[in-house]
Amino acid sequence: MAGQTAAPNFCYDPPNNVLLMGWSAHGNKCGGFPGVDDDEIWRRLIITARQKAKDYPLAEHFVYFATLLKDGDKEEPAVYCMAYQPASTPSS
Repeated sequence: MAGQTAAPNFCYDPPNNVLLMGWSAHGNKCGGFPGVDDDEIWRRLIITARQKAKDYPLAEHFVYFATLLKDGDKEEPAVYCMAYQPASTPSS
C-alpha cells in the first residue's frame, strides 16, 4: 500500500473519519517481492508505516507482519503487531 491512496483517503476523510489504520505485509517468500528476505520486507513496511502516519496524522497506526518461523522440518505461523506512534513535536 506504499503508493496507494484511494482506500486510505476514503476511510480517513469526512464523513468516514476512521482514526484506526493498519499497514501490513507478509514475509516468507512474498510473491510481490520475489527474492527479497523477511528483514528487507519488514524494513520497507516500517518505512511505509512511518510515511502513512505522516499522511494521516489524526489516526492511530498499527503495523502487522506475518511470516513462517522454521525450525528444521517444522513451520509455525507468526504474526507480529505493533502500534506506531510518531514522536510528538515539542511545543514552543
